[in-house]
Amino acid sequence: MPNTFTNNTPPAGRAGGLPPFDFSSRAWRDISIAGKEHIPVGYTYFGQLIGHDLGNSTPLANAPFARETGDDHDYGGDDWTRIRHNLIENPLTLETIYGPGPMMLPHLYDPNTFLFRVKPGAIISQPYREPGPQGRNIQSVRALYDGRNRDTTILHRLTVIWMKFHNKVALEIEPALGGGGTFDKVTKLAAYAQARSHVLSIWHKLIQTEFLDIFCDPDVMAMTPQQMAPFAVVDEATLLHGVFRTFHALPRSEYRFTQRHRSLREFLLGRPDNDEKVSSSWKLDWRLFFHDLANGVPADGTKTGLCASCSPDLMARGAPVLDLDVITAQTTDPLTLASPDMVALIAQLPAPWAAQLAPDTLAQRLSAAIGQPVATEALGNCPLFFVLMLEAQFHGRDGRFGPLGSILLRRAIETAMSRTVFRAPDPGLPNLSKPGSMLALISTTPI
Repeated sequence: MPNTFTNNTPPAGRAGGLPPFDFSSRAWRDISIAGKEHIPVGYTYFGQLIGHDLGNSTPLANAPFARETGDDHDYGGDDWTRIRHNLIENPLTLETIYGPGPMMLPHLYDPNTFLFRVKPGAIISQPYREPGPQGRNIQSVRALYDGRNRDTTILHRLTVIWMKFHNKVALEIEPALGGGGTFDKVTKLAAYAQARSHVLSIWHKLIQTEFLDIFCDPDVMAMTPQQMAPFAVVDEATLLHGVFRTFHALPRSEYRFTQRHRSLREFLLGRPDNDEKVSSSWKLDWRLFFHDLANGVPADGTKTGLCASCSPDLMARGAPVLDLDVITAQTTDPLTLASPDMVALIAQLPAPWAAQLAPDTLAQRLSAAIGQPVATEALGNCPLFFVLMLEAQFHGRDGRFGPLGSILLRRAIETAMSRTVFRAPDPGLPNLSKPGSMLALISTTPI
């Protein structure tokens, strides 16, 4: 079914429509994903969790406690007014998992132990029971801080693993604090704080040593901090609705769970009141989803990569996700290739990288790929996420971002980490769990 994207021409540098071709069709998907299948699909959802930890963008009208700042977009009250607020106050501190902490969220934490309310044998969070109509329990509210982490059963399971890992670390720390009774809340609160600090250090380590290496161009990852310094950090709207929207290129239509394959549509959360009874019973072999440190990429796991397409099975609220992404880009107004800030950033790239990002060059490459002409102006003003998908298609190695996407992602991630201020005292315990990969973390966390 053709997409509904428009090719209108907005004021220069503001996000408009996309080139008028069906880049979410199955035929184009098969062409564009071919040769990109190098990345185990688990990193699709690791990346989604990172995106959720970086931001939760909402219209300012939905956040009455917030006020406009000099960073907000305001073009004089015309149709291009874009005012947003990020509900994540401390990006990349695992706020998407912890929220404001155990003193504020009794449905998420046990008030006596300050541990997450996750059962040892459960693979998804437990429902928060509250009588509904006709005495039925409401299943949609679960012991999760960020409801977006239920978007798919895979993401939900991954979120719960991080919650269980925190509980494991807290219980490793507790004996060294000299506490005693079950209700020694001072000790347990100290264990919570120190465990959170330790878990955060693991979170950052896995992002730096595993996630960025997998998704960023090797030449960009080899750049020194001094070489990266000239590249300005993109604004928040561009990060959330430009850079991270590209990850919607990663979901595949089908996944191998164990010996069985599951359809993407089967484990998307269709409605908020979905209780996930069916998908939570499926057996999942995580070795098919992440790199195995000892053996490399799993030979029989599903692979993915960044490209200029999206699975036609990736739907939300009954519409293709990329249709919704375009609408979001038009309302949040991230930078585009024609934006002065992006033009200035690209001008600082090495000459070969800058040349391949010229709108006329991209238009020629895309025209040749799809067999129909694409206007240069359409690419200059279309949402940045699509430009980064095109760059990954033509210049990304082994399913990675191209150079510009890699620089934007690495710079944003490292800047957010450098601003992290939450640190509890280091417990100084040599035997704390310190997994060196996502698969190791999953393997050492009681399921």
